[in-house]
Amino acid sequence: MEYWKILRKHLGKQRVIMPSSLGVITKNNKILLTLHKELKSWGFPGGLQDLNESVEETAKREIKEELNLKLEVNHLIGIYSSDQWHHSFPNGDEIQNLSFLFMMSSPKTFDKIQLQPEEIEAYDFFELDNLPKNCSALTLQQFNDLKSFKGKVFMR
Repeated sequence: MEYWKILRKHLGKQRVIMPSSLGVITKNNKILLTLHKELKSWGFPGGLQDLNESVEETAKREIKEELNLKLEVNHLIGIYSSDQWHHSFPNGDEIQNLSFLFMMSSPKTFDKIQLQPEEIEAYDFFELDNLPKNCSALTLQQFNDLKSFKGKVFMR
């Protein structure tokens, strides 16, 4: 059973801190974003950490599940743990994010992308200065951090 389901079974819909990992994937100076089916917002591919895995393993697993891309983690861009990054799901579940944003290795080809239909509605590549309108505040902050990243990890 996935870790978040175990927590929900015991804690119900109340707010919980949920660790997650997200990956930045680039192609021709554009960034790949996915449209989350339930949240109806664009964001970096990734998801919740499971028991017995590192945050790096989470990023690799989630990207493999959501996009069918087998990538490696290059480096950490930011850690996002502030209370301002909390949100509610349509079913009433509340979470406060503890998100790790990683730069991922570049795939040789994007021909093998297959979306995980239960979670991901679409994907697309966006220029850093031309983001879709329906991005979360967290995704917008991560984009700003990505644009100004000079090697020092952001902690927000």
